[in-house]
Amino acid sequence: MGAELVVPQGAQLVGPVFSSVSQRSPIDGGAWYVDGQQAYLLSGGADIVDLSDDLVAQLGGPQGLQTQYNDTVCNQEIDRGGPLGVDTQPYTDDLDADAVEIICSATLPNGVSEVGEGITFDLRQDATEADTPVQGVLTWSGSSVEVPTDLPQAPGVNGDTDVITSDVEGDPDLEVVEGSFLAGPQGWGSITGGFTAVVGVTGDPDEVFDAYMAYINADPVVIDQQVGALRVRQGQAGGAGGVTYTVTLNEMDGNAWILLEAYND
Repeated sequence: MGAELVVPQGAQLVGPVFSSVSQRSPIDGGAWYVDGQQAYLLSGGADIVDLSDDLVAQLGGPQGLQTQYNDTVCNQEIDRGGPLGVDTQPYTDDLDADAVEIICSATLPNGVSEVGEGITFDLRQDATEADTPVQGVLTWSGSSVEVPTDLPQAPGVNGDTDVITSDVEGDPDLEVVEGSFLAGPQGWGSITGGFTAVVGVTGDPDEVFDAYMAYINADPVVIDQQVGALRVRQGQAGGAGGVTYTVTLNEMDGNAWILLEAYND
């Protein structure tokens, strides 16, 4: 990764750290390289502000850099109802009675100067019910992202009865296909709908990938590249005012995982 991370106490990784790839320009040789990585966190026993502070302290770079915007990275979304709609206010530990969600996020430069280099994190928690888990995603981006040296094995769990639900109107639920299982609770997509889900693969990786691609029901853009020992296969369809679907397979040394994403524009 672009930076090492110790998973904060009370949190756990959901699946592996996923890698994405890009191709360098012909002037630079045209080789494919790892241009980014994403890690998904789940916490049922840690305070969202404490988690945020831990991540800022770890990922703020050697100079102890804070967020590029301000030192307070946590906000609460408050639904006032009627014409007032949803209001955003800072959050520390004073939760408004009408709050529907707590969001902690930051963009951190990670002590490097290249354009596009850095780390972002986004933590979210449903505020309408007590003791809901904190879900988060961390993203590393830039040319200094390293090719991973291993990929964990997906445990042999039969999850073919699980369902991934989409809150985009008209989208059907997505059944977890045979040969794969949900590694943890599904996450959010965008503010206006969608989902993310980490899926462990126990069957044939290409057959499972193709089964999830069938859900997109479009002519997708497919990348299938080997970078070192890592294979990345990715399909994407949609966008331009609708839902963008992305299916990403990471495979290494016989171990395989899939990241499913749906973002509503």
